[in-house]
Amino acid sequence: MTVRGAGCFGVQFAPKHVPPDWPDGEPQQVHMDLQVEEAKPAHEQAMRLGARLLQAGDLESDEGHQVYADPAGHPFCIGWGQPSREALATFVRERLG
Repeated sequence: MTVRGAGCFGVQFAPKHVPPDWPDGEPQQVHMDLQVEEAKPAHEQAMRLGARLLQAGDLESDEGHQVYADPAGHPFCIGWGQPSREALATFVRERLG
């Protein structure tokens, strides 16, 4: 999977971790959005690595996203395509009112 804007970040082991239950349960501690060039291979790799699909999108569309949980339960998104200014404004308006 090729992730645009890739960088490095650190993680640590948390033996008493309580996994979040997206979207209404235990709150999430962190959320990552990964933008990729090709949705289908990114989805397949995420699933091979132990991700669980929480909210599906249309992998055949020019732009979109899917929500996953990592093996510890942390939600993250894989997105593809660049939203237009209008699509971004609609998204923000729908989420924030």
